[in-house]
Amino acid sequence: MKKSGKKNAPEKSALIENLKKGMTELLVLNALDIRPMYIYELIQEVNVDIPEKCRIAYPYAAFYRLIEAKCITESGKKNADDRLRTYYKITEKGRKRLKSMKDDYALFTGAVDSIMKRSEEKKNA
Repeated sequence: MKKSGKKNAPEKSALIENLKKGMTELLVLNALDIRPMYIYELIQEVNVDIPEKCRIAYPYAAFYRLIEAKCITESGKKNADDRLRTYYKITEKGRKRLKSMKDDYALFTGAVDSIMKRSEEKKNA
């Protein structure tokens, strides 16, 4: 396996990196549709059962875009340690965007799966 410029760091897959960038908003909205969360909690929720190289580490750009688009709102709450945490909550506009994104995801992945299956069938014929 090729190494990147960092010592002992595996080369990143361009496809996975692009997919992560494209999917982060969908994953953030999907997680916040469960309940309001602060960023670290959301990262943990999103990354459950995901292979390490596919994990979302820094969803901040997606958060800023979603806040600007009024798809999520933020509010400060104190936790048990009296530390202020910023919690994020999906809005009705965010739920509509999430549904649209899920529909687009299903359409796109279905098309890709169909193409891949057809290619395998042709190759094995």
